[in-house]
Amino acid sequence: MANHGAVSATLNHSTKSYTIGKGYHNGLGSVILGSNSTAPSITANGTIATYDANGNYYDSIIVNVPVGSTINLQENKSIAPTGSTFATGNSYNVLPDTDYQGMAQVTIDTSKLYFCDSDLNATSELTGLVVMGTEFYMHDDNNSDRIIKHGVGSMPNNQNITGQITEQGGVYTIPKGYHDGTGTVTANISTEYNTYYVEKTAPSSYLGNDGDIYL
Repeated sequence: MANHGAVSATLNHSTKSYTIGKGYHNGLGSVILGSNSTAPSITANGTIATYDANGNYYDSIIVNVPVGSTINLQENKSIAPTGSTFATGNSYNVLPDTDYQGMAQVTIDTSKLYFCDSDLNATSELTGLVVMGTEFYMHDDNNSDRIIKHGVGSMPNNQNITGQITEQGGVYTIPKGYHDGTGTVTANISTEYNTYYVEKTAPSSYLGNDGDIYL
């Protein structure tokens, strides 16, 4: 096995990578990025390299702005609107952030953008078909990227309500709205019985139970 000991290497603009040799390294080796602490100055319009003649990168660059001049910083901005951010026929302003005087370029990511009609508000008939609190979008059948209606459901959410019928002939009205399929209606009728006779008086020898019918 090759013994490399403590190797050292310097990277710069010309040499941007270093391959660590196969074999043993004692842990004291290092690779550094060459730098130049002498900052160059910019006094006029133009460009300047970020590295010196030897390929070492400058730690900083000084920009000298003449007295009475102002710096006009232009921003490059990328926006990614989603959902129904943009409606057909409407216009939207994209403004530069603080410390910028204008926009040099605006890039719009439309991968999650829906194009919408200007009148998106769903009618009460539509919202009543969707469970309360649920946001929904209706797409054009012929263009899935076009939203024609948007709203929030208003259908009551009854979930798994329960009900009882406590008397014969009683009726339980199932509330209007959504039910999750686990609600129940039960009969809660008293189990007491009465003795029935078809004659005016009870049999002379009564040995029956409540609920018997004597013919």
